[in-house]
Amino acid sequence: MIKNKIDFINFVSLFVLYFIQAMPYGFQSRYLPLVMRKQGVSITSLGLFKLLLIPWVCKFLIAALIVDVHKTKRFWLQTSLIILSIGSFIGMFFSNFAELAILLLILNTASATQDICVDWFAMNALKKEDLGIGNTIQVGGFKLGTLFSGGFLVFLMDYTTISQTFLIIGSVYMLSLLLLKFSLFNTEIDNSNQSNKLDHQEENQLPLKKRITLIHNSPATYWICVFVLIYKLGEQSSLNLLPIYLHDRKVSSAKIGFWTGISGQSLSIIGSFLGGIILKKTSKKVSSLKWLEYIIYVRLIPIIFIVCLIISNESNYQKIQNTYPFNDQIFYALMFLVQVQLFFSGMLTTFTFTLMMEISFMASKNIQASHFSLIATCEVFGKLLFQPVISLFADSFGYSAAFVLFVALYFICIANFKFKPSKLILEDNHINQE
Repeated sequence: MIKNKIDFINFVSLFVLYFIQAMPYGFQSRYLPLVMRKQGVSITSLGLFKLLLIPWVCKFLIAALIVDVHKTKRFWLQTSLIILSIGSFIGMFFSNFAELAILLLILNTASATQDICVDWFAMNALKKEDLGIGNTIQVGGFKLGTLFSGGFLVFLMDYTTISQTFLIIGSVYMLSLLLLKFSLFNTEIDNSNQSNKLDHQEENQLPLKKRITLIHNSPATYWICVFVLIYKLGEQSSLNLLPIYLHDRKVSSAKIGFWTGISGQSLSIIGSFLGGIILKKTSKKVSSLKWLEYIIYVRLIPIIFIVCLIISNESNYQKIQNTYPFNDQIFYALMFLVQVQLFFSGMLTTFTFTLMMEISFMASKNIQASHFSLIATCEVFGKLLFQPVISLFADSFGYSAAFVLFVALYFICIANFKFKPSKLILEDNHINQE
């Protein structure tokens, strides 16, 4: 519940921060692959470009060795936003992929640093009863940022250059920085304890070895880390490869941007908000773990039909190589299923991030932010760094085989629920009995 001005500023700030945090991801996973594919870059090379996201996987080390040691979280948050703004404007003058790769590595490092600070801010600003709405804002903000950079900008791809795209992204960063400067960064917090948490947590830092030991001893840590590593392997792989597949089958960038970006991400955001409402309304009857288990099974339905449609279309395409137009009926049926998939994806993400925070709250108070950062790092690792392998597989065996593999990856996630920790099962049963 938003009870006062401080809560309102916290929620708005979280939304803005997660929105701008998603822009490099949407740009690199949705927009850039289509630009590069138009210039003849192989699917394998597109997958290797994902390695530029390595700073996201190193978040825990960046937090432990730099952000938690030098200056304050507020300093690093402002610094990372300034770097993202300036870097985006500099990108207007880059003309080749080598220069772009260096810039993206810098931007990803700044964005990962920002994510560390935002996760810390969320863990300290949100009360336990606000986790549902807080995670809805978090997921919704991130998905809107992805919608903007990976949907809207893709839709405009046929009408704008990459330099103009960087200008748009840089302008959004600059406006967000100004907005936060006059809200979050300029807010005097009356509660001295909260102020102490927001600006001086560094006074009680634990040694890295002690922090790792406490995280190791926290309940359900290993299970949730494995779960977030695998829960979106099939989904993200299919959603990242689908625009490339559609482009290769002569579908226009405007259509791809609209259906997989603007429309699909909008439904994903609706799913995220609906997931938050469901958690809020049923928190005393059904746990986030139980809702998560339900949605894991339901999301199998659209991906199975998607694979069937793609295999059907590919069999016709192989018969009349390069002259076969994409069947309109198959295309719109495929897009309908993608919308359903993205809707369930939005609900899944809200349920997952809520469970992640609940498990982090089980850890010792002084390592909860680091604990959540570790889980979030595993989540990013699972979604992004498997992509080079998927791209190589698609290049080697074709689109049909790749999408069949994605279905197999969905079943791995289902199998993981057989190994739920007893601590989570007991809490789940306790909620169901109330």
